[in-house]
Amino acid sequence: MKSTIEPYLPPEDSLPCFCFVLPELQYPSRMNLSQILLDKNYKERGGYPAILYRNTVLTYKELSHKVNRLADSLLKMGIRKWDRVMLRIPNSPEFIISQLAVNWIGAISVPTMPLLKARELLSIENAVEPRAVIVGSGLTEEVEKARARFKSIQYFMGVNDETSPLPPGYIDFRELIDHGRNSIEPDRGNKDDPVLVLHTSGTTGLPKGALHVPSGLLGGTDVFGKYCLQLRKNDVIGGHPSMAFAYGNYGLIMLPFRFGITSSIIDSFRPEKMFETVEKHKITILFSVPTAYRTMLSILPSASKRFNLHSLRLLVSAGETMNEQLYYQLKELLPQVDVLEHIGCTESYAAICSSRPGMVKPGSMGVAAPGVEVKIFDEKGEECPPFVPGLLAFKGPMGFRYWGDPERQKQTVRKGWNYTGDVAYKDTDGFFWYISRSDDVIKSAAYRIAPQEVEMVINEHLSLIHISEPTRPLYISYAVFCLK
Repeated sequence: MKSTIEPYLPPEDSLPCFCFVLPELQYPSRMNLSQILLDKNYKERGGYPAILYRNTVLTYKELSHKVNRLADSLLKMGIRKWDRVMLRIPNSPEFIISQLAVNWIGAISVPTMPLLKARELLSIENAVEPRAVIVGSGLTEEVEKARARFKSIQYFMGVNDETSPLPPGYIDFRELIDHGRNSIEPDRGNKDDPVLVLHTSGTTGLPKGALHVPSGLLGGTDVFGKYCLQLRKNDVIGGHPSMAFAYGNYGLIMLPFRFGITSSIIDSFRPEKMFETVEKHKITILFSVPTAYRTMLSILPSASKRFNLHSLRLLVSAGETMNEQLYYQLKELLPQVDVLEHIGCTESYAAICSSRPGMVKPGSMGVAAPGVEVKIFDEKGEECPPFVPGLLAFKGPMGFRYWGDPERQKQTVRKGWNYTGDVAYKDTDGFFWYISRSDDVIKSAAYRIAPQEVEMVINEHLSLIHISEPTRPLYISYAVFCLK
């Protein structure tokens, strides 16, 4: 077990250029991220609900105490600053408590997707060398398959969800909470010390660790929450995206606690359950993905009569392109909502581009988020003119940092620009339009043909949708020509 994190950090000469151009994005040099998210809310909104989960209400005061208690127990176990703690927990209050407690003591949380198998867990364990793991009792099977081959994990902690027992040798999560103190001093590190490692989905190989620091997490969250979502003090953000992904992590943890509002956690997606939770928790901002919105749409006409959905004011979408047809169908059935599409990635954490209320072009990713500079480059590094597709890159208060992968660091950060691996184009109004991942593009006769664009054109023809505005560049026409 290495005693320092230095070998895992990106080389300084390959780090991106961080641009904190907005005055409110200037942060103190020493800080503790969990303390920033909890202390002010504890003092000013202690009795206000921080987390709603099923029939459970957890106030900011209760959340702060649980985080401190777990942090104290982790310290007593021997978990220290820079140690990594792997999280394999479904969406639940325990996920949030664990991530905040790990960061409270200066350790690094490493969430993992529930769907990962033993092979991927071994790859992550080998790369980040966690000292401990916290597992939901329903997610222990793959951990147990890999357990004999784990090299660094010394402590196995389990969250008993009462549906399946914990295997032998697991420390019960509730006992850790029960035996800790309500208040301990947080570790205040540098604003650029790593606190979180999120892993990519593994679509181009094994998951890759994206390293995040407090200044970047706060910068992306502050921009998206204030300017794009325009959060209000009575907002309730709800959703089902896994908090092991960036989308769910900032949507259900960073945004609510940074702005002192409520997080409504949905542990799995079922349309009826979503509508029931919206009504029960009075969700105002729903985080989901186009595939889920399509599924919800199939029962929305009847559901809108059975459930009170009038609390909703924003539907937030990411993860894949929301086409114009889906946008207008949602608006027709929920006329009071704004439907906001945006794009970020595991490495950027929060949004790079986003729509905003009153600033929407259906089907686009929106405009550059305030404080973030976004450009489209060709393969030579020259900026592309409007409507010409190229590589999406950005500069901002957040940037790409990879855990123990200097080669990938150099490939994705060029001259201070973070290259997302996405192909897109920009129109003359400053809106960005997604085409595909760069490794999905089909090149033919100097044209770029994206599978998603071919699919979109087919769907438009099949559903007889008429696009009156000629906003699509030539490559779509070429894709249709190929289909003929």
